Amino acid sequence: MNYSPIDKYKEQADIHRAKLKRLDTVHTRFGLLKFLVVLAVFVAIFLYWQNHITFAAYIIPVGVALYLFLSKKHQIVLDKINLEKEIIALNEQELRFLEQKELKFEDGIHYSDALHPYANDLDIFGHHSLFQFLNRTATFQGKNVLAAMLLSPQTPEIIIKRQMAIKELSEQLEWRQQVSALAKIHRDNEQAYLYLKKWTERTPKTLNPVYNILSFILPICLGISLVMIFGFKMVALTKVASGIFFANLFLLYKTLPKIKQELFEGTQIEEITGQYSVLMKSIEEKEFTSDLLNALKGKLLEGQNKASNSIARLSNLLGNLDNLGNVLGVMLMNGIYQHHIHVLRYFWKWHEENATKLMVWIDTLAEFEALNSLSNFAFNHPESVFPTLSKNANIAFTNVGHPMISSEKRVCNSIDFQQQKFVILTGSNMSGKSTFLRTLGINMVLAGAGAPVCATDATYTPMPLLASMRQSDSLADSESYFFAEVKRLKFIVNQLDEQPHFILLDEILRGTNSDDKRSGTVGVIHKIVKKNVFGAIATHDLEVCNTTKEYPEILVNKCFEVDIHQDELHFDYTLREGICTSKSATFLMKKMGIIA
Repeated sequence: MNYSPIDKYKEQADIHRAKLKRLDTVHTRFGLLKFLVVLAVFVAIFLYWQNHITFAAYIIPVGVALYLFLSKKHQIVLDKINLEKEIIALNEQELRFLEQKELKFEDGIHYSDALHPYANDLDIFGHHSLFQFLNRTATFQGKNVLAAMLLSPQTPEIIIKRQMAIKELSEQLEWRQQVSALAKIHRDNEQAYLYLKKWTERTPKTLNPVYNILSFILPICLGISLVMIFGFKMVALTKVASGIFFANLFLLYKTLPKIKQELFEGTQIEEITGQYSVLMKSIEEKEFTSDLLNALKGKLLEGQNKASNSIARLSNLLGNLDNLGNVLGVMLMNGIYQHHIHVLRYFWKWHEENATKLMVWIDTLAEFEALNSLSNFAFNHPESVFPTLSKNANIAFTNVGHPMISSEKRVCNSIDFQQQKFVILTGSNMSGKSTFLRTLGINMVLAGAGAPVCATDATYTPMPLLASMRQSDSLADSESYFFAEVKRLKFIVNQLDEQPHFILLDEILRGTNSDDKRSGTVGVIHKIVKKNVFGAIATHDLEVCNTTKEYPEILVNKCFEVDIHQDELHFDYTLREGICTSKSATFLMKKMGIIA
């Protein structure tokens, strides 16, 4: 794609600032009109009160109706203003992200799991993590889905579908930002989501059969009585009509506890579902070409009603229940036609028919949000590529780099695991070994999620990823660093079977002496090369490199070198064939005066 993300964000920010300016003008005019209407109504009231001017009496109801109309239109403008502000904020946020490397997105630290095969080792979650780098979700479930996408590679079929969906969405900047802005305006949280989930799982409720029958019969009888009284002047039925009216109110009184309970539970539900409805409508109205996006959209369009309409109906039902504060209105509506009982019945019927669908709709929305985040990454990095999926187990990257390192500082290298599947990587301290291992791991995670990778070309076969790059002591478990490493290695070895795996190991067994470390490292290599594994191990021990002589068809030595020029260390972070020959530790310690 030949475009500059920075220029696009600046252009979008300017477009929406212009829209906001026009909306602010409209907002001011509506405010002025509402003020003039209120003033006209008060003047009409005064004229009618003082001078009994008949014309003024007509102005009052017309003015009230006009004020309500203007208020509704005014609210629509206010909603558009809020949306434009959020879209402007999104563009400004992306500009700060690209220009100043500002990472002010949720980091997903609560998803961290030290026991996960690679999440902790590759900094998938936490400050300055891959999740924080990618995350543009606003809903609670959207974050969950994005996290899940990064925690395990998918099947080739799913990856290909995601690639097509991400490609399509990455080109829909305006629409993506509108959805993101709506999600941010209507932000939910874990508590609200779990409350809603619990509500959908509750046992369906029904009305007492006797009350159910009476809620139809009594209003019909009252209607007939009123027709007889006013249509046929049968005044004697007045007492009957009054009796039915109060019987209706008594029925309301008997069902009032159930209504109040639903209102107590429904207040949060109405707000949450109203938020989801707006987001779903944006998806329902959008035309897509990719199979995955159309399949997700189809979940919102199943049945006779759209998901957004069904949820809007739920909000309306809850709104119709929530007017008990108007005592006179409640008495009239329920005394005549049992308003609240009928709404309660429809509300329970909605729950029975749609409760299980509701969580599916929310999960669908969450997947759109997660794909939106990955599409945003693709848009921000037009130089990235979608890997070609290989049926035969193979991993290869051309000019691969760490996506979280700026392009100005990033050094890219090429590597192909087709010939020798496992690399023994050497290099002095600070030469780039650990960064390169993380570069491979992060791009494997992106590829497995269906996202583009930071390379000019890539071939990928989905396979489990295992890593041992960061261990620590556990005082709570009385566990040493060395024992934690050994447990991790045992976990990795136990995972290996006939299925291909990709393994990243960084200076394993650092918690023991050099001889023990060497023999242990060689033993681990002997163990894993007998399995169907790809990957790399970084080591400072050059004798470990001799293992390649035993398995030349599987193992290969690669290295990062350092030059000492004019009494300074120079790192080029370029991957080379062979074993590292440079030594920087002694030089650096002498230069800093630590040793002579």
